[in-house]
Amino acid sequence: MRENVVILLTTEAIDSISHIHNRMPLLSNEPVFRNWNLNQVNIAINSYEVSREVSYAGNNNPELIKPIS
Repeated sequence: MRENVVILLTTEAIDSISHIHNRMPLLSNEPVFRNWNLNQVNIAINSYEVSREVSYAGNNNPELIKPIS
């Protein structure tokens, strides 16, 4: 049995970020999923626009995640 396993689940994007993408990671503050009701996301998400350069895998610079004014 593996001990270090990560599963990334996605779900429909919430209204506040749906203009960015139609899917988002399923976020949970529960360490173990006991209730598989995937229609409830109770975590607030703040977003801001960043440079389009963040989309290029070769770019690795902390400036890329700073908000665009």
